Amino acid sequence: MLEQEHGKLPETQIQHTASGGTHYIFQWTEGAKTSTGKLAKAIDTRGGDEHTCRSHIVAYPSKVQ
Repeated sequence: MLEQEHGKLPETQIQHTASGGTHYIFQWTEGAKTSTGKLAKAIDTRGGDEHTCRSHIVAYPSKVQ
């Protein structure tokens, strides 16, 4: 849906979640903002600085138990 409206995403690392979601991992951009619920349904960005960014994902080879 996103690519249909805005074109192909840049090449990047992709992590599939245990619940069927997908994380697209891009290089950190200084001054990036968190956009939870602001862009579109199920599309969020994570941002902040070294003191406020608290987001993380579980990436391969980590395991969720």
